[in-house]
Amino acid sequence: MIDVDEFLSDEQLERLRSFLGHASAETTARYVRSGAAENAAVVECVFDQ
Repeated sequence: MIDVDEFLSDEQLERLRSFLGHASAETTARYVRSGAAENAAVVECVFDQ
């Protein structure tokens, strides 16, 4: 698992949060912490319905 504090600065996380339209940085951090395979599975599940 990626340590968000080492991977992104607070400013970068805030910019990403704003860009994605998330209400909180915690939501954005969940995406950063998950792996590409997990993210792809979620997107496929949500959009293939």
